[in-house]
Amino acid sequence: MYQIVQRIAQPRVTPTRAMTLVLVRCCLCGSERTITEQNMRRANREGRECPACREQDMHHMSGERPYRIWRGMVDRTTNPDSPDWGHYGGRGITLDPRWRTFKGFWADMQEGYADNLTLDRIQVNAGYTKSNCRWATGAEQQANKRTTRFVSFQDRQMHLAEFCRMTGVNRGAIAPYLQRHQTGDTAIAAYLKSKYPRGRKSRSLTS
Repeated sequence: MYQIVQRIAQPRVTPTRAMTLVLVRCCLCGSERTITEQNMRRANREGRECPACREQDMHHMSGERPYRIWRGMVDRTTNPDSPDWGHYGGRGITLDPRWRTFKGFWADMQEGYADNLTLDRIQVNAGYTKSNCRWATGAEQQANKRTTRFVSFQDRQMHLAEFCRMTGVNRGAIAPYLQRHQTGDTAIAAYLKSKYPRGRKSRSLTS
């Protein structure tokens, strides 16, 4: 993936047209080169590696899942044109300079990797570094999202999905009670006293 560093004033002229030239920087390895804007957009759309990346690709893992995870991480933290930029680089999520190369990333994170795990930041507002990243299950990563709702129940904090599993109550059914009560204990007590049918997925409170 490339990002534009500078537009070149002098276009590349062919017998049929003039093409805009741009100085671009590779979001993966940081190397710079001058290419046509048309070719840059095609390379970004198709996810092509730059020549310098291809030369550095001595690990022979460019088609493997860990490499794709690494490329996605680099793209969303360094490329303002990435659709995920606003949730990562755009809000200050940084990337360890050592991890700008796959070799550095894999040396730090190879241990513990499994195909059923995903890369997860322990502190969701901190950057991608060895000390702040882990390989986690889908459930662990969902519980660690900024948008995850936590509930106090039986003297401990837990995410809403865990609370629903423990109590056997549907998320939509308990949500109105959680809005009215400070703890999961009082919300579930109020829910159990309710005269509404238990099988419904969601209800609104009328009293």
